[in-house]
Amino acid sequence: IGNNRRDYATLKKVYLKLKLSNPDIKLKLAGSKPGQVFFTDTPEVEFLPFLNDTEFKDLYRRASVLILPLLEGGSSQTVNEALSSGLPIVTNEFPNLSDYTKTDAVIKHLPGDYEKMANSCLTILNNRQDFLKKSLEGRKYIEKYEFQNIKSKLVKIYNNNLSLNIENKI
Repeated sequence: IGNNRRDYATLKKVYLKLKLSNPDIKLKLAGSKPGQVFFTDTPEVEFLPFLNDTEFKDLYRRASVLILPLLEGGSSQTVNEALSSGLPIVTNEFPNLSDYTKTDAVIKHLPGDYEKMANSCLTILNNRQDFLKKSLEGRKYIEKYEFQNIKSKLVKIYNNNLSLNIENKI
């Protein structure tokens, strides 16, 4: 998902390693038009240049894992979207991602380490129990950042510290 700071060279290596284990595996890249040049010899890789909100949600729901190799830190929005969809994530270790990835639903590896990234993907793909555990963990983790929960905390802080009587209604 997305194209900002994506490491397409590593993604291709991960994909090719996964494909050796499972020739039927599918790779779909949404909003990743710049990555097409890395996959010219893999016509089965599907590029989805634009998806509306409903299509994005559907893509996340149907996916088995988000593979997110990065050139540098960032992409918190993609991480948050995947977690809220219950999608396990395999990405890279970067300091500025640490606040978004403090959950067992996210597996982090050193940048460029396609072998370990692919092995983590295979663990998720080949072990239904591991997938379900990571999926539930991601949903549980991200719930504390959902709008209603954040709003409730802010209303409580305002009411307690500013002697206000704000109602917590949406």
